[in-house]
Amino acid sequence: MTYIPRGTNGIYLRLKSIGFDSYQEYLLSKHWIEFKKRVFRDRKDMKKMLKKYGGYRCQFCFRDTKLSVHHWTYKRLGNEYMGDVYVICDDCHNEIHRYNKNGLHNLHKSTHIVKRYKSIHMLVQE
Repeated sequence: MTYIPRGTNGIYLRLKSIGFDSYQEYLLSKHWIEFKKRVFRDRKDMKKMLKKYGGYRCQFCFRDTKLSVHHWTYKRLGNEYMGDVYVICDDCHNEIHRYNKNGLHNLHKSTHIVKRYKSIHMLVQE
């Protein structure tokens, strides 16, 4: 795999190198759709969640709601590892991208800030 620089330009260079014109196009690809299915089917933490709760929940806030698979890194875009993504709800996903869009942090850091905040918030509520 060739090195692709970090940041927004790096993402688009990586997408071009694997044959996509946009991230949206990539998210509609057969590869991404199949990868998302494998995340739910094969990841150990998802299997534990299914057993414990009888269904899937957001990995950050543990709410039982609509979930999406979120890249916390684009380093291996098109050849993702299971650990390159989290399964999270739309609220947590939007919060991550709000941090990232405001330029406060990169995607990796924004993801972990929201994850930490949500985990602490859930502990306080228990």
